Amino acid sequence: MKVYAICLEGYKKRRAFQELQALKYGLDLEIISAVDGSSLSEKQLQEAANYWSRPITAKDLGCFLSHQKVWELIQKRKETAVIIEDDIVFSPIISEVIREISANDFRYEFIYDLEYVPRNHLLANKPKWVSRNGQITATKIYQNKNGAGCYCLNSLTAERLLLDTKKEVFKLTDAFIWTRVWAEFLQIEPTPAVQMIYLPNYDVSDKNNRQTRRSIYKNNSLIKTKILSIKKFYSAAKQSITGRLFGVSRKIVYREKDFKNIRN
Repeated sequence: MKVYAICLEGYKKRRAFQELQALKYGLDLEIISAVDGSSLSEKQLQEAANYWSRPITAKDLGCFLSHQKVWELIQKRKETAVIIEDDIVFSPIISEVIREISANDFRYEFIYDLEYVPRNHLLANKPKWVSRNGQITATKIYQNKNGAGCYCLNSLTAERLLLDTKKEVFKLTDAFIWTRVWAEFLQIEPTPAVQMIYLPNYDVSDKNNRQTRRSIYKNNSLIKTKILSIKKFYSAAKQSITGRLFGVSRKIVYREKDFKNIRN
């Protein structure tokens, strides 16, 4: 299974880090050049802002377009793949997780969440499937509000996501992904991926190549902003009610000790 790593041009340290991880864990890695938000026009940024209820930045839109770029590639290649952002750190179980997902690659629209985020998710009471060695589980997600740093989907899902971008030109990437009512969301545990920000003393940065545009763009219609806010509230409320009726709110299983510095 291919692993696509989204990385800005010029981020040499991050690229090298992801290549090192791929070599260590035997991953089929392909680096995808991210869309640099600072290269986007004012018109593009304002148009995107008009589809969201809160102020956005060029970086927000660049991130969303970068993920969309990978979805297009997955759809074209008719494959199942893992998508990561360049600050993702893997644990040694990532290879086994990929093998287990491949063995359970059902022909419908699914999205697996592979990363740890330190806030509760609403999950089903029992797993949908358990790995052959009993060590890895995939559990239905009723609500997940954060995280698009590491997830897995197939070409059917990618196609549906792209169709939805025709109607919803922009959302924050995680808000867009985890609100698709037609998809089945599954949480992998223990999580094989975490962003560097959650690992103490673990950072690989390219500080001289960061996006520089910092302007804030707001929806230019107060009425539309309120309508979008109401829709977002009711969508979240529906997920929350369903999850609390049929599942449980809890933290994701995460073993920090598994995420040792790969450079050591």
